Amino acid sequence: SIITDSSRIIAELERLLPEPALFPRDSDALKQARAIEDHFDEVIAPELRRLFWSTYIDDISACAQMATDGFGSPTRWAWSAFFPLMRPLFKKNMKMSKARLEFSAENLSGHFDYLEKKIGPSGFLVADQFSIADLTAAAVMTAIIRPREFPYPLPEPWPQALQKLKTSVSHRQGFKWVEHIYGDY
Repeated sequence: SIITDSSRIIAELERLLPEPALFPRDSDALKQARAIEDHFDEVIAPELRRLFWSTYIDDISACAQMATDGFGSPTRWAWSAFFPLMRPLFKKNMKMSKARLEFSAENLSGHFDYLEKKIGPSGFLVADQFSIADLTAAAVMTAIIRPREFPYPLPEPWPQALQKLKTSVSHRQGFKWVEHIYGDY
């Protein structure tokens, strides 16, 4: 059967390959890890994706390059040809109204506050080991941070708006934490 949703995929991988464990064995730690994972997936990810895509939405070539990475040029050509027709639906699906974009931008600092409050003395978000919470938080934050080790390079040059977003949070402890997680795990 086909498994969708990253959380379900990871749970199935954990079942098939239980070591190293991504889900804490302690029930309280597991509850914490799941709550952090859900918060990043349900609250933070949509806002960061909205901000990220808003910086590229008017560049058909860059959008086509990202959406068709790994596919041949016919796919890229077709995607580029149809994207102007699909862009309004994409914007609606991503909730890219001016008000929602402003709301997401205003919340960016708060999302870093949330992450930074969760980083424990061990450097992990839950207990003393890398878990699903760390994996999810670091992955979600890459929409803005884009660490050197991130496996999907962006079209160059980056939009000024994306560069500005990244620069606005580059001094944050959470920014450095994401870079560390990607560099070490």
